Amino acid sequence: MLNKITGRRANFDSGQFKRKPTSTVKDIVDFKQLERNAWQYNGNARYDVYKVELAGKPVEHLVQLKKEKSQILILGPGLGKDILFLRKDLNEHKIKPIINVFGLTKITDSQSAYSYIDKDYSIGVPFENLDPKIENHREILEENIGKNDVIIALKSTSYHTNYLEFSLYQSAIMLSKGGKAYLEFNFLEIKRKIPIKDKEKEEEYYNRLKIYFNSIDKSVNRMVNLFNKKYQKEFKFNIVWDFIRGKSSGDLKINYIEIERIN
Repeated sequence: MLNKITGRRANFDSGQFKRKPTSTVKDIVDFKQLERNAWQYNGNARYDVYKVELAGKPVEHLVQLKKEKSQILILGPGLGKDILFLRKDLNEHKIKPIINVFGLTKITDSQSAYSYIDKDYSIGVPFENLDPKIENHREILEENIGKNDVIIALKSTSYHTNYLEFSLYQSAIMLSKGGKAYLEFNFLEIKRKIPIKDKEKEEEYYNRLKIYFNSIDKSVNRMVNLFNKKYQKEFKFNIVWDFIRGKSSGDLKINYIEIERIN
């Protein structure tokens, strides 16, 4: 049985749909501390990731779309200070989008950022725990599914997760047609799950990793197909993994997934 809106199974006790959501307050606090520790408090340093590691792709994509009123969703905004730099960059291109955020807690540390934010959807639960059976969760889903031209998640839902496939799926269905998501993933964690074998050559190892990435893509597409069938949609996506071989996800060295909605 599928839940409304997300198309996910009502229970997570079998097959590819089994996941391990964050379940305790301590988990949420720990996740938030990880996010704070991972980023410097200087918003400019965090924004360097947009400009350098993502090669300015989020802004470039909005420029190419030429929409009168585009919409951005930032997952895990941290302190929110980088939003000030993002908005300044967008203004230089004469782009004034709707900017919404979703995090574990509201970004009260940076009140100045609120003047650039339309909605802060943060309600104290992780992104992947949004439940369409709960009214305020359902409202967030309804307001975002198929609506966002750009989604950015740095050290966020696709990084701190026990179920990457579902995080990618839920981000993907929130994209508008032609929209793109830039989602950082924890490459070190994946390499721990799939360690290099004794005497295995580097190329052989990375080929094995690509097979693993393909298996995740297939799981995401299965969920999308269930969603499409339930709601008579025809969403389709391209998923590209961009990772740095031999390097960790440290300062200005991020590994991310680019998802584009092509239909």
